[in-house]
Amino acid sequence: WGLKTAHAGISLSMAEASVAAPFTSRNVNISCVPYVIREGRATMVSAFASFKFGVAFCFTQLISVLMVFYIGTEPSDNQYLVVDIGLAAIPILLIGNTAPHDVLAKRKPTRHLLSFLPMFSVVSFLFFQTIAYIFIWFYVRAQDWFVEYQFVQDLYPPNTSYEQTNIFLYACAASVIGAIIFSKGTPYRKPLYSNVIMGVWAIAASATVVFMSLYKSQD
Repeated sequence: WGLKTAHAGISLSMAEASVAAPFTSRNVNISCVPYVIREGRATMVSAFASFKFGVAFCFTQLISVLMVFYIGTEPSDNQYLVVDIGLAAIPILLIGNTAPHDVLAKRKPTRHLLSFLPMFSVVSFLFFQTIAYIFIWFYVRAQDWFVEYQFVQDLYPPNTSYEQTNIFLYACAASVIGAIIFSKGTPYRKPLYSNVIMGVWAIAASATVVFMSLYKSQD
């Protein structure tokens, strides 16, 4: 009856595990229960974090592309490659690599992805990023050196655009910021720096964004 009402069963026998107990412990005691709970919570939080980053990334890129479409231009193939592979695919795979926290928290994590807190974190992130996009757009256009983009049909590569360049650079920065924000550790997972691969990516991605911002290029 206990296994029928529990969220998950743990077999404490060295013999064949019961069908109702998906976990088997070699230690014939209940010391494994906190470990299983910590692992389960960390797994669920990691899945939520990957999903939230994926949604936030897609919508931030959508906003940036729609803004540059407004003036008749678009990101180049190299820009799409940098964003989609280096700044999107990699962190989605690495966010879940963070180990569970050493201490079992008393408070339970959010169980529903579409509840208020997960959705509020994504919506608020998108709101602030949109405000930043709009600020950058008008700030660049207000500079003395600004030259308005001239659309020429069938011209490849197209004319340079100050708006598109700066929107793209901030879109890259927003992707790195989002990956770091949604990689929250405590109280259910260890801190971000404990995830060595993710930490190395965050440093490399930040350095890449700074390099692209300072490097003079026509693309």
